[in-house]
Amino acid sequence: MFLSSFIISLYLLIIILVGIIYKNNDEQSFLFAGRKLTVPVLVATFVTTWYGGILAIGQFSIEYGISTFLVFGIPYYISALIYALYIVPRIYSSSSESIPMMISKYYNKSAGYFSSFIILIIVSPAPYVYILSEITSYYFNISFTLSSIIISILTLLYTLRGGYKSVVMTDLFQFIFIYIGFILVFSSLFIKGPDLLNQTEHLSFLFNNLNDTNLFKIPGELGWGFIVSWFFISLVTFIDPGFYQRAYSGKNINTVKKSILISIIFWIIFDFLAILTALYVYIIFPNMDANPYLYLLNSDILNPVVKILFFLSLVSIVVSTID
Repeated sequence: MFLSSFIISLYLLIIILVGIIYKNNDEQSFLFAGRKLTVPVLVATFVTTWYGGILAIGQFSIEYGISTFLVFGIPYYISALIYALYIVPRIYSSSSESIPMMISKYYNKSAGYFSSFIILIIVSPAPYVYILSEITSYYFNISFTLSSIIISILTLLYTLRGGYKSVVMTDLFQFIFIYIGFILVFSSLFIKGPDLLNQTEHLSFLFNNLNDTNLFKIPGELGWGFIVSWFFISLVTFIDPGFYQRAYSGKNINTVKKSILISIIFWIIFDFLAILTALYVYIIFPNMDANPYLYLLNSDILNPVVKILFFLSLVSIVVSTID
């Protein structure tokens, strides 16, 4: 318990310190970090802010299997690719600081105000505060309401002071935790899973146990009509103000394009880890009564350090979207 409290407290302290050391005195710095962001920072912030709904990925994976790639993965990769190749140059040529400002420029102020209302709904942090409260209240066994209040206060501490630059610098730190946590957990399940079920095949473990189910088939129980609809849903990327802000804050067009293309590679890697981790949990614990990622936090299959890092990985995924 002491080790867990120490590591988590250290994580929160670093996040807050990284966030509050930046102070901006003008609007460009507060909203766009002076439009000087380089590829590493842009990649980190693009990658981390696209995964706020992590629990949904885990739940969807144990219900529909590898078809999750076709719902939460491939459509969004394609939309991001189109964004990088065709929309980023338009953002730069317009010199509009936000989507409502661009709409005001090309139409009128009334249209701009109306779009700002819609975007205000899109960027609401409420769903992600809810998700993170669910994770932290489950892990610490504390009040859901108390967890929500603490989370909101902590993220406000550095976003109000340092603005966007604080956000992207904490994203850089959280990016590391996101991948470390899931790589360690996936590795642990890959090594221990077959042994727990007295099976000898590690590489074919998933296939052997899911071959007779729809979880290892495409499109599985979803149907092609449902999957195709997600290619249209993923187009929300084009009006995502977070995407717009990051594209606008890069040093130049090529920097932003390169950052998005590299981010797509990291999204593919993470989706692979997230979906297969959930399927491993499903095979090992077929009677689990919780989200697969939350169930892992209370299981004995992970050693204490890996369990803590996995918890921080989940926290990093959601906090990076909240702020």
